[in-house]
Amino acid sequence: MDEASVELLSYATGQFRVRPWLFGVARRPSTSGFTAPESPAVTRIEMKPLAPQDAVKMAQLATAQCPLHMHVIEVVAQRSGGNPQFLRDLARSVIATGGVGGLPESAEAAAMAQIDALAPEDRAWVRRAAVFGQTFHRRMLSWFADEGDGTSPGPATWARLQDFFAEEADGYLRFRRSLLRDAAYQGLPYKLQRRLHGAVAARIAQEADDLEEAAGILSLHFIAAGDNRSAWRYATVAGKRAEGIYAYVEAARLYSRALEAGRRLEDVGARDLAAVQRALGDAWYRAAEFKKAGQAYTDARKLVASDPLGDADLLIKLSRVEEKLGKYVKSLNWTDQARTVLQELPGPEAARQRARSGAWYATVLQYAGRTTEALEWAERAVSDAEAAEDLEALGEACWVKGWIYGDLRKGGARASMQRSLEAFERAGNHVRRAGVLMSLAAVCHWEGRWDETLSYLEQARDANVKVGSAIGAPLASTNAAEILIDRGDWKEAESILVETLRFWKASQYRYYLGYCLLLLGRVSLRSGRLDEALSRLEESRAIYLRVGAESEVPAVDARIAECHIAMGNPDAALDRVSSMLARASSSPGMATAVPLLERIRGHALLLKGDLRGARDALETSLGAARERRELFEASLTMHSLIELDRLQGIEPPIEMVNESQSLLARFKVRAAPPLPFVAR
Repeated sequence: MDEASVELLSYATGQFRVRPWLFGVARRPSTSGFTAPESPAVTRIEMKPLAPQDAVKMAQLATAQCPLHMHVIEVVAQRSGGNPQFLRDLARSVIATGGVGGLPESAEAAAMAQIDALAPEDRAWVRRAAVFGQTFHRRMLSWFADEGDGTSPGPATWARLQDFFAEEADGYLRFRRSLLRDAAYQGLPYKLQRRLHGAVAARIAQEADDLEEAAGILSLHFIAAGDNRSAWRYATVAGKRAEGIYAYVEAARLYSRALEAGRRLEDVGARDLAAVQRALGDAWYRAAEFKKAGQAYTDARKLVASDPLGDADLLIKLSRVEEKLGKYVKSLNWTDQARTVLQELPGPEAARQRARSGAWYATVLQYAGRTTEALEWAERAVSDAEAAEDLEALGEACWVKGWIYGDLRKGGARASMQRSLEAFERAGNHVRRAGVLMSLAAVCHWEGRWDETLSYLEQARDANVKVGSAIGAPLASTNAAEILIDRGDWKEAESILVETLRFWKASQYRYYLGYCLLLLGRVSLRSGRLDEALSRLEESRAIYLRVGAESEVPAVDARIAECHIAMGNPDAALDRVSSMLARASSSPGMATAVPLLERIRGHALLLKGDLRGARDALETSLGAARERRELFEASLTMHSLIELDRLQGIEPPIEMVNESQSLLARFKVRAAPPLPFVAR
């Protein structure tokens, strides 16, 4: 503030106690400008940076309409330095550009101005400190003695720079705002940057007890110093270490750095580059960044043109990416191409890959609802895996076979899943072991053993967290929410589902996005928020159709029909369920929903006053549920029949009453779905 304005405001502050005035003055920490005097009329409010956890929360709220991955949210929160406006600017930039590479001009300019206001010597030290990153120790600045006057900053310098650095308990200093660090670093001349990074890399390499443990930071400094050979070496080592501890986002960053360095080295061949490119794709895939994974695999294919086995492996990986994105036709096409390549190749490795591709082909067919074909391929894959003596292929083949058996409510689902689990355990594949635990939970759910289901889901969630699976933990939570809905714990289920919904949207894993919306629609329906329920269910239905998962649509349509009944429109419900039931004999996906569809039909007829038709439909529902061993569906239908008897003044059969109560108690159902005729 200029001197005249300071004088005017200073005079005004003396009038605060005798006039009904309120002045609000905002300022930055500096020695110039206006400073309000100490006075009872003056209240000071220091605007501290947001705490890290609050910055993450704000970033989540700011991106609610365009959800981002948690690792991106954390970068936005960290780079904001706790400044709410800068955080919002960064969030908008990430959404607009699809990455965290650029900063808004306003944030960068503000930080640069603060640094430029320093004295030249202080500015030089701040910029050199920025070479270390966000944190450093005072002694480390002595590493740059050859690049300056041979001295290190003294106490007076650190006192002047206290607004820039915060001291931590271990004696290290941290830039108070990451924006300050970034702006300081950008002010270094390029040639000086390289020399300083080289000095840091040399000193770390000299002092490190374990070079592999320090490989990540070494690769960073070496590539910034222009030493591409060392950067390639250390980034590759660090990427493998990160992958080994399931830090997949970090592994992807390191593999990308290795590729950047490797492409600049003439003696690094296509084979080595392809291996790192494939590892980059695997890291992004496991981090649920499927589009990035697909691009990495596509780039890797360009490097393996002369390696049919390598190309077939990448084709299967591309198929897996397309399946996650809900593009089943493309997924099957990639697998067909891989099998065409493998058919012409001799040897045990080709046999192993043929077995694995067969198991995966069965999996995609099952996702697409082509259950009969999927079972044929799964059984063939089991035989091929046994012949090839490949535990990985056997695990995958038994897993999809168990899934199909469970979906068809055939015996043997659990035994097949257990065999899959044993195969992956023997192969040392902890990632797939975590996935099979999830599937065992699903089998227990189908068989009506809900406590075992929740136990397996808890094991699966823990196992997936340990292996760094971005998908496994939210999927376990989503599956657990389904049981909570059936038990009547709707509020708790909704809390879980709203949290996981962000992940499914951000990852673009559309199959499970549709599943999550279906469950949220059911919660809204049970909670009486009918318009919201219908909206969520229609969105779920549209997603399933878009990805080609038609076999999942009947379950959604059944709940939409329930919405129509709750809205007092039984005719709309009858139209929907009747058309589905007419197709039940020719559609495996429809057949699984028959007990539910017939019960809904019974409720719709009851609402229309057709008690005889309602009873016929409910008895058909009960028969279908018993035939498919759907104990929970049977218990709900018996509950409806009992209420119908009481409505007609008939004493319900004691056996049915006892069986219904026993099943509902076994499943720990706290609140059965409301029945339309109870409210009449």
